[in-house]
Amino acid sequence: MDDTKYISDLVTDFGSLPKKLLITLLNKQNPETAERLIRKLRNENRIVPVLDIFLAANRFCKPDIRSITALWIAAKFLTEAEPARIYPCRFPSVLAFIRNGEIYEVLVLYEEETQMLAASDADKNTKYIIVVPDPSSVSHLERFGGVRYILATAKYSSMDEEPEIIFYRRDNE
Repeated sequence: MDDTKYISDLVTDFGSLPKKLLITLLNKQNPETAERLIRKLRNENRIVPVLDIFLAANRFCKPDIRSITALWIAAKFLTEAEPARIYPCRFPSVLAFIRNGEIYEVLVLYEEETQMLAASDADKNTKYIIVVPDPSSVSHLERFGGVRYILATAKYSSMDEEPEIIFYRRDNE
């Protein structure tokens, strides 16, 4: 896929995204090449700056922390030479991607939303990455007993920096 189309699709599908995240998702490019590509898209008015640190398809897009967090999680997993296609999903999943022939879905849940896991349709052929504020407070994962999942947390110091992401594996995996 063409890198300019890749960036355009990301901001169309997920709204305002931090520039640093877009550069990270263009993992095959060195940062200078990625910067030139972003400048080219801005000059062609295919993306526009929003609130100084975000880029979007139009100036009315608002940043969505759930989508941004899910994309940072995907960026940690997608380290291959080509940028992978990332697909938006229905809530509670935010996005899906394929890595090494396996389907991954990323769920970003806030403190009061962890009970949604009990109501979601889990697929045994999908691997889930569940991002929660505190992994010890998630009591609804017994429903995911036969489903493969990884718990994660993402802590931001600022929106223009990569969050600190920690992955937690289950003992029986």
